[in-house]
Amino acid sequence: MFRCSADEGEMATKTQKVVTHAYVRYLQDHQKEIVSVNYIKHFNPKHDKDYAVDRAYMVKWMDANGGKKDERRDSNWFKAQILMLGGSEEELENRIEKGRVKISKVLDTSVESSSDEDISLSQIAKQRERKQDISMSKENQLKLIIEEKRRQKSPPFQSTAPKRCDELKELKRKNDVLQLQLDEYQCLNKKLQKLLHAKLDKGVIHITTSTKATKTPLSPAAASNSAPAFESVAATTSAASVAEPDEEPQLYCKSGDKIHLGSGIFIPTFKWEMLQLQKKNSIFVKNLAVSVWGCDVLKARSVDGKICPRYPESTPKPPLKVQTVKRCYVDRLKTMQLSTEEFKSEERKFKKYLTEKIMDLNRKK
Repeated sequence: MFRCSADEGEMATKTQKVVTHAYVRYLQDHQKEIVSVNYIKHFNPKHDKDYAVDRAYMVKWMDANGGKKDERRDSNWFKAQILMLGGSEEELENRIEKGRVKISKVLDTSVESSSDEDISLSQIAKQRERKQDISMSKENQLKLIIEEKRRQKSPPFQSTAPKRCDELKELKRKNDVLQLQLDEYQCLNKKLQKLLHAKLDKGVIHITTSTKATKTPLSPAAASNSAPAFESVAATTSAASVAEPDEEPQLYCKSGDKIHLGSGIFIPTFKWEMLQLQKKNSIFVKNLAVSVWGCDVLKARSVDGKICPRYPESTPKPPLKVQTVKRCYVDRLKTMQLSTEEFKSEERKFKKYLTEKIMDLNRKK
């Protein structure tokens, strides 16, 4: 508590000034009023500085005529702050008119209250328990709402598990069907090859290897559809009509277990069939290059034989003879029913695909 100094108290005692009134300020509504010190509970000042500026006192609220504000109650005690003490009401009014009254902050509001006004401790405890119950119920309701929203946004795994199982079963069934079809095709292909070899051994049919034949060469797509498409056969009764040894076989014709791509280049039949199954042109070109030249040759060669701009000090690598591989790629594009612009655009990408494959092989190395 802040008290007046001892010098001021001694001066007030020497003057023997009697304190009869106080200028107070109610804490509830901040109303100011001059009241008698008799209306301040447990307050007996000895001089006009004998009060605490930061403490609350219990003051009876009186109206202007000196009567009680609420006649139904015996007393109306409220917490108030003492701003000034004086010997009379007129003295306090004069001091208020002369200057501004300083209002300090009240730090201690724990004062003795009347039994009629204050709520008992049991009631306070009940009110606190009631507030806690209300807050707990609100918190539980909020948790339930949040949990329900989470369930709606992210359904449990059990609800999607049956659908995924059904999808896996369907994919497995389709895979089994395709496997059966593949086994059947392989069996038919073997039987057909045995039949052709048997007829060739007997001299019933022969392979036409002349490049000057009037028949149109088969396209890569047509060559992969069936086993007879890899061969250009003609029925004859003479076994003497065999091709000359210096004549080159026809394009995309089967010779034993290999396919002729032109310029005396052969690749195994099964590799050619796998190439025709590729949907992307880039994969077709890269795998065809590996089948024709092999990885070791591709690593040591380049497409044009030029020096790499990234490494200007390096020695140029010898170029590849890409005419045969590029013709196979162009024949593939012709079977894809592309427009003129699309055809030219895809044809220009040939060197790009080949360069990417060489770079990939060297990067792995």
